[in-house]
Amino acid sequence: MVLLAAPVASTIAADTARWDKFFADWVRPVGQVVIVAAIVLAVMTALSGLLTRTMVSCRAEAWKAPTIRCWTALGGAAMLAVGVLATVYPMFAPFHDAAWLALAFPLGVVLPGLALPVFASGLHWSRAGRLEYDRRRLVMPRGTAVTLALLWAGLLTYFLVAGHQGRLIVADAGLAVLGITAVATALGQSLRIQIEAQDATGAADAAASDYVLSRLQHLSTKSIDRVGISRASELSKLLSEDLSAIPAGNIAGSIAKVLYAIRPGLTWRARVTTIDSDRVTVTLTRNGLHAFTALVSRPELGLPAIPPDTTEPALTGCRDQARAQLLTSAAACILVSLSKGHRELSQGLCGAEQWTAVALHVIATDSAMAGDPPLQRALLRQAVHLQPGYGPARFDYLGAQFMATGRTLDDRLRFARLLAPLVELAKDEDDGTIRFGWETVYLEALYGRIVLWLGGYLGEHGRPDRRKIALLMEAEPTLVADVEACADELSAACATLHARCEQESRRFDTGELLRYIEAMSKRAELIGAMLGLIKDQKHQRGHRPSRWTSPEPDTAPSPELAYSYARLAALVRTCKLDPGPLGEPEDHLALAIAGTKDRRTLKEDPSFVAMLHDRSAGTMRVIGFEDRVGMLELPPFLPFADRLREIGLTSFAALLASTGGGADRQELASYLGVSGLRANQLLGIARLSDLHEDLSRPEVVKVFLDVGVTCPADLRRRVREDSRRLDEALQSTAYDQGVRKERAFAEPERWHRALDGPRIPPARVGSVDIGRNPDPAAAC
Repeated sequence: MVLLAAPVASTIAADTARWDKFFADWVRPVGQVVIVAAIVLAVMTALSGLLTRTMVSCRAEAWKAPTIRCWTALGGAAMLAVGVLATVYPMFAPFHDAAWLALAFPLGVVLPGLALPVFASGLHWSRAGRLEYDRRRLVMPRGTAVTLALLWAGLLTYFLVAGHQGRLIVADAGLAVLGITAVATALGQSLRIQIEAQDATGAADAAASDYVLSRLQHLSTKSIDRVGISRASELSKLLSEDLSAIPAGNIAGSIAKVLYAIRPGLTWRARVTTIDSDRVTVTLTRNGLHAFTALVSRPELGLPAIPPDTTEPALTGCRDQARAQLLTSAAACILVSLSKGHRELSQGLCGAEQWTAVALHVIATDSAMAGDPPLQRALLRQAVHLQPGYGPARFDYLGAQFMATGRTLDDRLRFARLLAPLVELAKDEDDGTIRFGWETVYLEALYGRIVLWLGGYLGEHGRPDRRKIALLMEAEPTLVADVEACADELSAACATLHARCEQESRRFDTGELLRYIEAMSKRAELIGAMLGLIKDQKHQRGHRPSRWTSPEPDTAPSPELAYSYARLAALVRTCKLDPGPLGEPEDHLALAIAGTKDRRTLKEDPSFVAMLHDRSAGTMRVIGFEDRVGMLELPPFLPFADRLREIGLTSFAALLASTGGGADRQELASYLGVSGLRANQLLGIARLSDLHEDLSRPEVVKVFLDVGVTCPADLRRRVREDSRRLDEALQSTAYDQGVRKERAFAEPERWHRALDGPRIPPARVGSVDIGRNPDPAAAC
């Protein structure tokens, strides 16, 4: 056993000796080099972060990303060289002063070091070969540039006159200066931003910080037009890694602020302070220097104040909405301010330079504004007034203005012409290509022009009397050719933008835009098919069979694409052709229509005018139009629907029965909280339905209201003036609303005779008969 233990012990001793030698020769020296180099790099990196405020002006426009990466790589390499040489040379002295060092230092260190202040001070070589100054290229303050130039001149002078040891020290110092200044200049142009939100007392508001952060990353608008376009336009190009927030709590907040001061690359800091329910302030700093301050005020933005008589729970909802609007405006203010220093952000903003215009646009297109179209149009008008060239706001303003019109054929042609300048605005002035960031605006405007024209055509095409569209074709014979040209341009643009997005996907996330372009490309194909069908029907003579072929629909279309298929299928039905693989419009509408809002949009779409009047096809049942309109759904009664429903007054008969046909209007006015004149208007509408049995249905009364008849007196006056003209107006409006087969419009002479002896119930004792009141305001 002893003989066997001796060799084992000697082997262990030999292995230990070899490990000790390896540790002493390699691990310990390398560890010393790595530790010292890491300390040197950490110190220089911290110095770079602290010097950003002296290297980059607070109003400087940042360089492009490749330029910043080049200077970061050069500075990082220089700092790494300093960290390694600070330990390797004293330990090993791997080289000595030689002729190569006399060339390497001026060319490899001094020249890049001098190029940095020259390049950052706005000087550049023009195409003519002259050295010119461009203020837009100014990044480094002039004092810093002069100081660096003098420092490099001093280092080069000392290097040339110094001895062997002095040259190495100067070279090491020069590398440190180059690394620190290059990295500091690059870090000072970073896009990273930190958000700090606080209330009026100065306490941290974590909820507001999170809301502003989410808005900065997803500041978008929803198009409000009704021409078949539905896509959120992303205004922000910020990435999640660029955003951070000061955490809540005194200790955590204080630590975060200290780390912010020394953390390299955290360039921007925004502080949002809530003053009250109508005002917040936004302060933006860059590298610790004040860059921008703004006061965001709801009254100055034109937003209405909360009514003083608002009670809970409506009061809480109004305050939350006002707070969201203020924080959204603060996010728009920050984003537009950042875009002035980082031009890549201005692409998403379509060149907007007024933060108020962006804030008004985002607020106006928010879903909370859908119930107040006049305020929506006022906000969009102000946004366009502040920034006329702001494409997204201009498009939405035109859409809102169009929705406020009667949407007649003339209105559609007019707004199609108004969209033409917006299409040109989205193109580059030099080469005519679509400007970056304007892709959505361009496609929406071009598609909107086509759909507006087609809507006007199809609305008149589905009418029994097509004289108006015949006159249109005679007045504008090139209109079809112009629309075909727009459709071809849309298809070509989709192909071009699709290829461009695939190229840009290597640098940016273009997935959402790419999906939108693909969907728009499919719509362009359907538009081409629709135009082909229109041309085929226009040139068809006699009994010659149609040459038009139906396109093959997608197996799994989106609801929006299904709606486009339904449009084409509705036209095929109007032309009495075989739909083929396209199928019936009801099949596509079953996927596209999901609620009351969608059904209302469908009913207002001229593409389905003829189909909605074909009751025999069962279309109304398929898409959910079987329910008739009630009294409380008429516009004059809509604001009081809840109050009237509480007491069971949901029909004209119930309203007239409860008042006996002549109740005191002040009694009704007091209950509804309106003037006596307004109550008299409601009762006048109810009495209009009581003139004849053909006028008793709310759908029929709505047609009379749309042509301006609001009471029996109005109806008698219009009949006396021009009964034929009134009947034509009623029949045209009834056709648009899908009730032209009602007897009130098919046989108007029936209720004409009833006007000679209207049924006016006698007045009750103690009441005022509104029908016999001598007050002119109660004449109806």
